[in-house]
Amino acid sequence: MKNKTTAMLLTLLGLLGIAGLQYLYLGKPLKFVLWLLTLGIFGIGTLIDIFTISASVDAYNTQVQLNAIVNKNLKQNKNEC
Repeated sequence: MKNKTTAMLLTLLGLLGIAGLQYLYLGKPLKFVLWLLTLGIFGIGTLIDIFTISASVDAYNTQVQLNAIVNKNLKQNKNEC
C-alpha cells in the first residue's frame, strides 16, 4: 500500500526540478523517465499531478488489493483440484 502524503511530497519535489519521483514510487518507471527528462512536461504536468496524485495512489492501492484477492482465489482453486 502506498501513502498519499509520500506521493504528494514527491510530486512537490517536481516544482524544484526533480520531477517524476511520484511515478517511480507508484511503479511507473517509463513515466518517471519522461517526467524527469522534460521537467514534468515543462512544469504543466507536475501542476496537474498535484491535483491528481491522490486518485493515482488510490488506483494503485486498489489494483494491489485486487491482485492479492485474485491470487488468493487462484491458490484456493488450485488446492481444491
